[in-house]
Amino acid sequence: MSTPGLDKYPGYYPAGSKPFWSRLKVGVVAGVVGLLVGVVGGGSDGGDPAAADDSTGMSEVQSELDEAIASRDDLSDQLRDLREETAKESKAAVKAAVKAQKRAVQAAVAKTRRVEHRKAAAAVATAKRQAAAAAAPSTSAIAPLAATSTATDPQFSYCYEANDAGYGPYYQGQDPEYDWYDDRDGDGIVCES
Repeated sequence: MSTPGLDKYPGYYPAGSKPFWSRLKVGVVAGVVGLLVGVVGGGSDGGDPAAADDSTGMSEVQSELDEAIASRDDLSDQLRDLREETAKESKAAVKAAVKAQKRAVQAAVAKTRRVEHRKAAAAVATAKRQAAAAAAPSTSAIAPLAATSTATDPQFSYCYEANDAGYGPYYQGQDPEYDWYDDRDGDGIVCES
């Protein structure tokens, strides 16, 4: 079987013959035709109603475009305002969280101080009883010691003074210091920070 020559394939052009319509020729012809149509078809408005419709249509398009640009500017302003407002709100939320954390830390420190103060007071009372028992004569019957005294926090004029000193809160029925201060909200707790 023999291989067919190139001239047997469709679309084959022999090397010497080029197609007549090249890109350059097509471009030139299209430009000339467009120029002729422009000169012959509509060189002037001449009171043509179709041209008047085009100008009103263009003015409507221009006014709609102006409205769209104004609307876009308004939306940009609103977006900027929302961003500023969000930034302010987040700063305020962070400040509030920091304040709440400070209050929680202060309350925990005050509670720990009260617990340690009560432990120290109880240890001192126990040491005093032991010292008194050691110093007392052992030959006579000694009256039993009084019940353990509960140490109380110092009394302040106002709750904020007690809080500043690291004392409080006091609970009704649990802490004797509760009766020293006014429970304005009636929740059974005074000097809460």
